[in-house]
Amino acid sequence: MTTPTPPEQPSPGSDPTVPQGMPGPQPDQPTVQQGQPIPPQGQPVPPQGQPFPPQGQPGAPGQYPAYGQAVPPAGGYAPVAGAPGYAPPPPAKKGGLRRVIVVAAVIVALAIAGAIASAVLKDKDSGTSVDSSPVGSCLTVTSEGMNVNTKAIDCADTSSLSYIVGAKLDTQDACKSGNYDYYVYETGTGAADKVMCLIPNYRVGTCYEMSDIAVGVDLKTVACSETSSMMTARYKITERVSSKTVPNCSNAEKQQAFTYDVQTDPASQIGFCGEILGDYTWK
Repeated sequence: MTTPTPPEQPSPGSDPTVPQGMPGPQPDQPTVQQGQPIPPQGQPVPPQGQPFPPQGQPGAPGQYPAYGQAVPPAGGYAPVAGAPGYAPPPPAKKGGLRRVIVVAAVIVALAIAGAIASAVLKDKDSGTSVDSSPVGSCLTVTSEGMNVNTKAIDCADTSSLSYIVGAKLDTQDACKSGNYDYYVYETGTGAADKVMCLIPNYRVGTCYEMSDIAVGVDLKTVACSETSSMMTARYKITERVSSKTVPNCSNAEKQQAFTYDVQTDPASQIGFCGEILGDYTWK
């Protein structure tokens, strides 16, 4: 009598529907759905309902990519240097220069410290003191350490760099608020109680330099062949008008209008156009 051999029981955890020796489907891998084309060998299966892209090509944004390629961002990737159709971007402009001669950087000038009460320094229109410098007149300004000396000069004299007395106000902050580039005040016995606000007496065709870090009345004339740097503005005066409207100064990147009130009686105005030198902008 022969005893029948019972069927072999599958080992725990195995799939009885899979022939012995063949692995079952891995739970983490997608499977091909019915009616979906089989992907080329080595490429993953796209999500259900999405077509498989042509072999070797990534899908459009939002579609399944080819194996080993990331989904491109909306709008596509930026061109790569050396690739067909690549054009290098235009060179970036060098950093913009803010207007260096701003009132926030005005000097704290100590003018004519000491013998202010001297009658010589009080001489009318000598320009050697606040009281002897009428509004609308012009001065030269020279530095001696922390002090500065002033002296009257004809406003039409081009032999020296000069400044226009734009106003005489009560405080240094009043000069700043009035958009004057410099101020000079007196200290010592007999010092004037007014602050003298100064305007550069710019000349058309002349080039100037103003440093962003200098202390003092640092306006200088320079050769127009020199160019600006990150800390120094060099510019050419292209226009001067008796108005705060400077008509030919419309290029906002390369030109800037410098305008001032001259508090004479009657009051007047003056305006200049400064054109930056070199590959920099005013803003």
